[in-house]
Amino acid sequence: MGHYILRISLLAGWLLVGGVLAVTLWAAVASAPIIQQVEAELGRGLTCEEAYAHREINAYFYPQRAAQGDTLYTFSLFAPFVLLIFVALLAGIVRYDRLPRWRWMLVALGGVLLAVLVLHLPVINTIVCAIE
Repeated sequence: MGHYILRISLLAGWLLVGGVLAVTLWAAVASAPIIQQVEAELGRGLTCEEAYAHREINAYFYPQRAAQGDTLYTFSLFAPFVLLIFVALLAGIVRYDRLPRWRWMLVALGGVLLAVLVLHLPVINTIVCAIE
Protein backbone atom coordinates (compact mmCIF):
# COMPACT_ATOMS: atom_id res chain seq x y z
CA MET A 1 0.00 0.00 0.00
CA GLY A 2 2.81 2.40 0.83
CA HIS A 3 4.43 2.05 -2.57
CA TYR A 4 1.17 3.06 -4.28
CA ILE A 5 1.03 6.21 -2.21
CA LEU A 6 4.65 7.00 -3.04
CA ARG A 7 4.07 6.35 -6.74
CA ILE A 8 0.98 8.56 -6.84
CA SER A 9 2.73 11.28 -4.84
CA LEU A 10 5.73 11.32 -7.18
CA LEU A 11 3.58 11.41 -10.29
CA ALA A 12 1.18 14.02 -8.93
CA GLY A 13 4.05 16.21 -7.75
CA TRP A 14 5.81 15.86 -11.10
CA LEU A 15 2.62 16.81 -12.96
CA LEU A 16 1.91 19.78 -10.71
CA VAL A 17 5.42 21.26 -10.67
CA GLY A 18 6.01 20.31 -14.32
CA GLY A 19 2.79 22.09 -15.24
CA VAL A 20 3.90 25.23 -13.41
CA LEU A 21 7.25 25.11 -15.18
CA ALA A 22 5.60 24.52 -18.56
CA VAL A 23 3.26 27.51 -18.13
CA THR A 24 6.21 29.67 -17.07
CA LEU A 25 8.23 28.51 -20.05
CA TRP A 26 5.34 29.27 -22.38
CA ALA A 27 5.03 32.78 -20.93
CA ALA A 28 8.79 33.36 -21.31
CA VAL A 29 8.91 32.12 -24.90
CA ALA A 30 5.85 34.16 -25.85
CA SER A 31 7.39 37.27 -24.27
CA ALA A 32 10.91 36.92 -25.65
CA PRO A 33 10.24 38.83 -28.92
CA ILE A 34 9.58 42.13 -27.10
CA ILE A 35 12.90 41.81 -25.26
CA GLN A 36 14.70 40.93 -28.49
CA GLN A 37 13.10 43.91 -30.23
CA VAL A 38 14.28 46.37 -27.58
CA GLU A 39 17.75 44.80 -27.50
CA ALA A 40 17.95 45.03 -31.30
CA GLU A 41 17.11 48.74 -31.13
CA LEU A 42 19.87 49.29 -28.57
CA GLY A 43 22.34 46.97 -30.27
CA ARG A 44 23.22 45.21 -27.01
CA GLY A 45 21.66 43.43 -24.06
CA LEU A 46 19.53 45.23 -21.50
CA THR A 47 20.55 45.85 -17.94
CA CYS A 48 17.92 45.82 -15.23
CA GLU A 49 17.75 49.62 -15.07
CA GLU A 50 17.48 49.93 -18.85
CA ALA A 51 14.71 47.33 -18.96
CA TYR A 52 12.78 49.35 -16.39
CA ALA A 53 13.39 52.58 -18.31
CA HIS A 54 11.98 51.12 -21.54
CA ARG A 55 8.31 51.37 -20.69
CA GLU A 56 7.25 49.62 -23.92
CA ILE A 57 8.12 46.30 -22.27
CA ASN A 58 5.77 47.05 -19.39
CA ALA A 59 3.15 48.31 -21.87
CA TYR A 60 3.42 45.00 -23.73
CA PHE A 61 2.23 43.13 -20.64
CA TYR A 62 -0.26 45.48 -19.03
CA PRO A 63 -3.24 45.54 -19.45
CA GLN A 64 -3.52 43.03 -22.34
CA ARG A 65 -1.07 40.33 -21.20
CA ALA A 66 -1.26 40.75 -17.45
CA ALA A 67 -1.43 37.01 -16.79
CA GLN A 68 1.87 36.47 -18.61
CA GLY A 69 3.61 39.22 -16.69
CA ASP A 70 2.20 38.06 -13.38
CA THR A 71 3.22 34.45 -14.11
CA LEU A 72 6.81 35.44 -14.82
CA TYR A 73 7.00 37.77 -11.82
CA THR A 74 5.59 35.14 -9.44
CA PHE A 75 7.93 32.49 -10.83
CA SER A 76 10.92 34.77 -10.29
CA LEU A 77 9.99 35.09 -6.62
CA PHE A 78 9.74 31.35 -6.03
CA ALA A 79 12.12 30.02 -8.72
CA PRO A 80 14.79 28.57 -6.41
CA PHE A 81 12.23 26.61 -4.42
CA VAL A 82 10.25 25.41 -7.45
CA LEU A 83 13.38 24.33 -9.31
CA LEU A 84 14.76 22.57 -6.24
CA ILE A 85 11.49 20.72 -5.69
CA PHE A 86 11.41 19.67 -9.35
CA VAL A 87 14.98 18.37 -9.23
CA ALA A 88 14.14 16.48 -6.02
CA LEU A 89 11.09 14.95 -7.72
CA LEU A 90 13.22 13.91 -10.69
CA ALA A 91 15.76 12.33 -8.33
CA GLY A 92 12.96 10.53 -6.52
CA ILE A 93 11.61 9.17 -9.78
CA VAL A 94 15.08 7.95 -10.78
CA ARG A 95 15.55 6.15 -7.46
CA TYR A 96 12.03 4.68 -7.32
CA ASP A 97 12.12 1.24 -8.97
CA ARG A 98 8.39 0.69 -9.28
CA LEU A 99 7.94 2.98 -12.30
CA PRO A 100 9.63 0.81 -14.95
CA ARG A 101 7.72 2.08 -17.98
CA TRP A 102 7.35 5.70 -17.02
CA ARG A 103 10.51 6.44 -15.13
CA TRP A 104 12.95 7.35 -17.89
CA MET A 105 10.36 9.10 -20.03
CA LEU A 106 9.40 11.34 -17.10
CA VAL A 107 13.03 12.04 -16.26
CA ALA A 108 13.91 12.84 -19.89
CA LEU A 109 10.90 15.11 -20.34
CA GLY A 110 11.60 16.83 -17.02
CA GLY A 111 15.27 17.28 -17.89
CA VAL A 112 14.44 18.88 -21.24
CA LEU A 113 11.85 21.15 -19.62
CA LEU A 114 14.31 22.16 -16.92
CA ALA A 115 17.13 22.82 -19.41
CA VAL A 116 14.98 24.98 -21.69
CA LEU A 117 13.63 26.93 -18.73
CA VAL A 118 17.14 27.57 -17.40
CA LEU A 119 18.11 28.87 -20.85
CA HIS A 120 15.21 31.34 -20.67
CA LEU A 121 16.03 32.62 -17.17
CA PRO A 122 17.83 35.75 -18.52
CA VAL A 123 14.69 36.68 -20.46
CA ILE A 124 12.56 36.12 -17.37
CA ASN A 125 14.88 38.27 -15.25
CA THR A 126 14.84 41.09 -17.82
CA ILE A 127 11.05 41.00 -17.97
CA VAL A 128 10.79 41.04 -14.18
CA CYS A 129 13.08 44.07 -14.05
CA ALA A 130 10.91 45.83 -16.63
CA ILE A 131 7.56 45.18 -14.95
CA GLU A 132 8.67 45.67 -11.37
